[in-house]
Amino acid sequence: MANKSLRKIANSDFIRYRIDNGAPVEYSLVVMHSFPIGGGFIWGFYKGDSITIGYPVQVEDGDNKKLFRNDFPEDYHPTWEVTLNSTNYSADKGRLEITFADNFKSAKGVFQFETADQHTISGSFEITTTDS
Repeated sequence: MANKSLRKIANSDFIRYRIDNGAPVEYSLVVMHSFPIGGGFIWGFYKGDSITIGYPVQVEDGDNKKLFRNDFPEDYHPTWEVTLNSTNYSADKGRLEITFADNFKSAKGVFQFETADQHTISGSFEITTTDS
């Protein structure tokens, strides 16, 4: 996928990043840094008007990049709510990884969702930051 723009919106209790894909809109992603919830990250994935849920993820530091991923204990099984073509699905498996670099000026990400009825939604993206 071509480069996208990453817009940062500061707020009193969270920072939101929205990936704008241009027209026609294929995918957009919102990553929220929520300080009140243990300083964790909560994110939501969007396709058109469709959304999934978001939940905290772990952060790894090193070499000026941060990796956001949804690694959970084995006994924790989050459910992904995915809407595809106006149909709601509960996805049993899901993965989103985002690697930020250059002091959050660029990022690369991959995602994949697998629904109970064998639907798979996957893709990747590259983003660069812009001031809003």
